[in-house]
Amino acid sequence: MIIIDAEAIIAAATQHGKDSGESDHEVGDLREVVRLMWSLLCPLQMEAMVANATIREQLELGGVNVDRIAPPIAPVESDTGSLTSLVEQAIIDWTQFDNDEEVSGADMVEYFAEFRRKARNKLAAKAIRDRKDAEISRSTDRWQFHPQGDANDYRLVTVGNRWIIAFSQNGELWAPEQEAVAARIVASVNACQGIPTSALEADVVNKLRAGLDKMWAFAGKLQEKHGMDGGDTMTDEEHREWQDVGGHANHVLNLAKHGKGA
Repeated sequence: MIIIDAEAIIAAATQHGKDSGESDHEVGDLREVVRLMWSLLCPLQMEAMVANATIREQLELGGVNVDRIAPPIAPVESDTGSLTSLVEQAIIDWTQFDNDEEVSGADMVEYFAEFRRKARNKLAAKAIRDRKDAEISRSTDRWQFHPQGDANDYRLVTVGNRWIIAFSQNGELWAPEQEAVAARIVASVNACQGIPTSALEADVVNKLRAGLDKMWAFAGKLQEKHGMDGGDTMTDEEHREWQDVGGHANHVLNLAKHGKGA
């Protein structure tokens, strides 16, 4: 029995170079192995690799600025849907179980191996996203938008000294449009500090606006019904508090609806 590990793969590549009389074959073999191994990693494993001190040292020796490395991204697959869609596809692909038909064990093992790989990648990607989302929502760092000012006319969105998004002028996408898009992204992120992305995806901002709208309308009815106009029903302090609360609610509503507090 032959045990295959990293040293065995390196030795095989070295032997290939010796047998062929071409040392380039050894380098070429090892390059292909590295590419293949990377493609088999899930996002969490990719992240661990990039964070490894030995890997970072090797990258620095190759001229890579490790302080500007973006988070690793798993290879894009055609089935970019949710884990639920992956299960639904499996149900469609294996109708033999519904009809009590014969199932090939070999085919099922092969299918499950691929299913497990895809499911693992989706779960790992979700774990990374949830962790990054928590970091972003808790962060008090303000996003900024500014031009990089180089020949390619980039516009950058940054957090501190790190750039997050770069917009380049390309085709019909001109600088004024880039500026408008980037400004909206920056304003939205800064305005939503402390709110998890999952809440934003659940339309929490519009729901809060609708709730505030209803509260303001209901408060108006109460005021009309009970004559809350600063007369005998309220003290001076209560009247001032009512005006402050109502004024603030009206201000927030106008900001949400019209982009201004008037």
